[in-house]
Amino acid sequence: MCTTCDRYDLDAPEPSHGARFAAALRQEAERRGVLVAIEAVDCLDGCRSPCNAALRGRGKPLVRLTALTEADAGAVLDLADRHATASGLEAADVPASLRRRTSVLASRRGRR
Repeated sequence: MCTTCDRYDLDAPEPSHGARFAAALRQEAERRGVLVAIEAVDCLDGCRSPCNAALRGRGKPLVRLTALTEADAGAVLDLADRHATASGLEAADVPASLRRRTSVLASRRGRR
């Protein structure tokens, strides 16, 4: 999850979009009783659509999400579960609310 998406917006709120989304994701995961690894990074190269995240796993396609809000936390957890348990993702696996903001990239075999 990107923590610096707001760096070009001089009037950006504090905490950043990414920090607020991460907090909502952690809260939703706790509410559901699921464990999810949330890693903050400085940039996912999506500054034009603030609040970006990615799902990754060994031998899995890299899934990139853009323009997320706190309201997307549940849908992102649903997608993360599908990503973790499936060998690939079909368009139907992506929650409808995220489809236009999701890119599935080639598998990154051998990387975590």
